[in-house]
Amino acid sequence: MKYYLNIRRVRKGIAFVRFFIRFGYFKRCDCRNYCYPGAKIRGWGKLFLGHSNIFQERSLIFVETEVEGESIALGNHNTVSAYALLRSHGGTINIGDHNFVGERVQIQGRGGVDIGNHCMIAAGTFISSSSHDFSEPEALSFLKRELPARTTIGDFVWIGTNSVVVAGVNIGHHSIIAAGTIVRNDVEPFTIVGGNPGRVIKRYSHSEREWVLVKERGN
Repeated sequence: MKYYLNIRRVRKGIAFVRFFIRFGYFKRCDCRNYCYPGAKIRGWGKLFLGHSNIFQERSLIFVETEVEGESIALGNHNTVSAYALLRSHGGTINIGDHNFVGERVQIQGRGGVDIGNHCMIAAGTFISSSSHDFSEPEALSFLKRELPARTTIGDFVWIGTNSVVVAGVNIGHHSIIAAGTIVRNDVEPFTIVGGNPGRVIKRYSHSEREWVLVKERGN
């Protein structure tokens, strides 16, 4: 056990050095971050970081720097797991503190994505902030134009594996999104949502101090 702990410390030290070498490219950041082998970051000048953020192996952070106003910002103590992709896509992604972004998660910031603090986003989740314009199916531009819409996720939100959060959704704090859910509508705080399309399953009762099943209409 001690051997493996030492290996982990060595790897983390190397990750710190890898980030520190690139430190001068940032416009605004703390040097105390960790970039593991295979992690790729593009658009250093528009990436804003606090401290103690971890970019695991083969995580991808992309800012297309030719677009004015776009950026990606992370606070402190965030983990971006292997193969996760944060892409500004002409917009902004703002992530607070103490968040976990799981493996293969994709976050697209065209219309703006705001994530609070202490959130868990499980593997395979897709968070969007734009949709395609299909209003004129006979036009040559069919589906090529994107319609931006800001997506907001509050504090202490847990999003389960392989969920989809569509553009313009607001997920309230202390909510839970069940695995495989497609979130198409706003989610109130202290609510559990699941299914396709997502529907309310439970709400937290502060008086009873427990999650209470929400009965469907007609039952």
